[in-house]
Amino acid sequence: MGFQSFPLYPKTLPLLHDVAFVGQAHGERHKIVRRLKNEGINVVVKGTHWNLHQWHIYAKKLHLLPDMTFQSIINETRITQDAMIDIFQQSKINLNLTASSQIQYRSQIKGRNFEIPGCGGFQLSEYAERIEEYFQLDKEIVCCNSLNELIEKIKYYLQHEAERSSIAEAGYRRALHDHTYEQRFNSLFQQMGLR
Repeated sequence: MGFQSFPLYPKTLPLLHDVAFVGQAHGERHKIVRRLKNEGINVVVKGTHWNLHQWHIYAKKLHLLPDMTFQSIINETRITQDAMIDIFQQSKINLNLTASSQIQYRSQIKGRNFEIPGCGGFQLSEYAERIEEYFQLDKEIVCCNSLNELIEKIKYYLQHEAERSSIAEAGYRRALHDHTYEQRFNSLFQQMGLR
């Protein structure tokens, strides 16, 4: 895992969002976002399926909604990589919801674990096994183990800007130093005896 090393940071973008999540709407993610909003947390979500409602599915099954229209609804909240980078940099807190859509919603290390800090964003991630091998927890990224803890930490870090900025900066330095694709490939080539 790593991220592409090109000029991502720093941009001088204003912080527009309290909390942002970029990713697909699957598993428990709708429930998590609803709970955050019910707690009064201003959260922006981007990615496929966020605008899809149950009635869209029924209308498609009944052939009342053409396939192209259905697909455009699914893709309506999808964003480009450049827009994703801007969101990471314009958000006080970037969520990384680590449950897989494929393996019974089991938490796993994802590309976002590296992309968010690689863009200079503050990352609040669901805990995934072995993430501490890549980042120092509470110093370079922050993790949580439950929805209640997620809410608690969002509220805390929204109120503690200096601490949040310090963690984001440390995460950026670690990502740039250890977790770019270039470093990953160099390490792989060395292990294979090609360097």
